[in-house]
Amino acid sequence: MPKTHFLNIELIKGIMDERGLNARDLAECTGYSERTIKKYLGGADQSRLTIKLPVKIADALNMPLAQLIYRKKLIIE
Repeated sequence: MPKTHFLNIELIKGIMDERGLNARDLAECTGYSERTIKKYLGGADQSRLTIKLPVKIADALNMPLAQLIYRKKLIIE
């Protein structure tokens, strides 16, 4: 089943690696559970994702939201 992605997970993971952050760190910074963060970092379908989590991730990474999202949704088979 195809998965819809709006967030560039590979970019987010790369930034996290550069800064020595893990899913627990990102969870603490965003206020979301580690399980939720791991779910999306692991490639979960983002079709029901609200703007709240991407905004919090962008804030936690001190990055503009526009850098972390695809201009068009990405469909992964």
